[in-house]
Amino acid sequence: MTAALEAVALEHRGRAEVARYRVDRLVGHVVRQERAATWIPFGRAAPQAILFPYFGLETENRFREANNQRRAVKTWIRRNYVLALARVEIANRRHTAFAAEGLA
Repeated sequence: MTAALEAVALEHRGRAEVARYRVDRLVGHVVRQERAATWIPFGRAAPQAILFPYFGLETENRFREANNQRRAVKTWIRRNYVLALARVEIANRRHTAFAAEGLA
């Protein structure tokens, strides 16, 4: 990988400048960062300030939270389904009107 990165850099920069990049150290640093980021013990709690809980606020009544989310999703689906039906109806009426006028 280091050789490939240096080859690409040599297409745009001189050999002395590419040597100053120390690509091998850069690649080593990135590899260490990735290993540190992915090597997390399973089940570690997420920091509260960074990542919010997936299912709303963590409360004592998880059943209520699940019902609130279910209600929100059902409402969203119902509203968008009605809009989709309206669009289909408008398209059908447009097609019928154009056919009646001989434009279809």
